[in-house]
Amino acid sequence: MPRPEILVLTAALGLLAAACGKTPDKAAPTSTAAPIAQTRSEEFHYDDPCSLLEPKEVEAVLGVPLAVPPFRSAGAAPVGTGDDCVYETADFHRIIFHVDFTNGPQAYRIGGFANKLLAGHPDAATKKAFKLDNGREIAGEWDEARVMAMNCCIFMTVRAEQAIQIDFTGSDATLQQAAELVNTAYRRIDKPLEIDGVAGVEAAKAHATQRPAAVEACKLLSRAEVEAIVGKLSADPSGKDDSCSYEQPDPNNPQYKRQYQVSIRWRGGYNEFRSQPYVAGIAMHAVMANAPPELQPGDAPDKKLAEESGPWFHAGPGARGFMAVKKDVLVEVNSLGPDKPEAHKLAAAMMSKI
Repeated sequence: MPRPEILVLTAALGLLAAACGKTPDKAAPTSTAAPIAQTRSEEFHYDDPCSLLEPKEVEAVLGVPLAVPPFRSAGAAPVGTGDDCVYETADFHRIIFHVDFTNGPQAYRIGGFANKLLAGHPDAATKKAFKLDNGREIAGEWDEARVMAMNCCIFMTVRAEQAIQIDFTGSDATLQQAAELVNTAYRRIDKPLEIDGVAGVEAAKAHATQRPAAVEACKLLSRAEVEAIVGKLSADPSGKDDSCSYEQPDPNNPQYKRQYQVSIRWRGGYNEFRSQPYVAGIAMHAVMANAPPELQPGDAPDKKLAEESGPWFHAGPGARGFMAVKKDVLVEVNSLGPDKPEAHKLAAAMMSKI
C-alpha cells in the first residue's frame, strides 16, 4: 500500500500541474540559430512580453549568456503569438516571463486559484511587500504578490491593471533576483524596449535541435554495464519508455527481490530537480505536522548537493531517490530503501551516455 506521504505528494504534484497549466516544449525546429540582437521584425508587435527586459539583465541572473535572443512562447515552446517570453541558455536553463498589460487583476486571481485569494484592494500591510514564511520580506513595484501554490519558483504580481509572472524554476535564480527582474519590468512597462520576441522564435526552434535525443531507459546501459555497478541481476532489465527496473536476488530472503528503479525525464528535468524537494517538503509537512518545511519558496539549489562530483550539472537526493540533471535531462535512481552508493554510480553511468 502506498505510504501516506507519497499519496500527499502525488496530490500535490497534480495540483501543481493544474496550477501551472503550461505546455512543455513541442515546437519542431525549422531553421538555424541567429545571433542575439535587439531588433524589430518588419512589423513591431506591441504588448510584447519580451520588451521589458534587456537580455543582459537576465544574463546577469542566469550567470551565463543567452543561447538565442529572447523569444515569444506558449509556456516554453517557441510560438510567435505566445503570451510568454523565454530567456534560454545553451544548457536549456531558462526563465519564463509572462505579462498581462491589461486585465491584470483577473489574470492574477486565476493564476493563483490554489492560493487563498485576497478580497478587495490590498491594505497597507500587504501593499508593495511580499513576506515569506520565515519572515523575510521582499518589497517591489507591485500592489500584491505571491508565490504560486505548490511551487517553489513561480512568482506572481499585480499592479493596477497590469500583472507580471516570472517562472524561474528552470534556473538557479533566487526569489530575490526574480523579484528584481519583475521590478525592472514594471518600471519599464509604460515605455517598453524595441525588442521583438517574434524575431527570436526561429532561432529558438533551431536551438531545440541540440537537445539530447530521447532513448528508452533500458537501452542506455547494457545488462553487463549495470551488473558491473550493482552486482548480478536476477533477470534482464525491464521497463518501458522512460523507466527501467533492475532486479536482484535478496541474499537475506530468497522470497524477495531487490530493485533499482530508474526514470528519465528528457525535457523539463531541471524544473523537476529544483521543484521536487520543495513540493515533497510540503507533503511531508502535511503528514508530519511537527516537521517544519526545510525549504522556502525561491531557495537556490543546495550548493553542497549541487556540487557532488559526477557527469552532471547538479545532483542530490529527491523524493523518490537520487537525482542528477544535465542539459535539462533528469535521471532518478530509486534503490527502494536507504540511499546507496550504487544508485549514484548508476546515475553517473547513465548521465555519461547522455
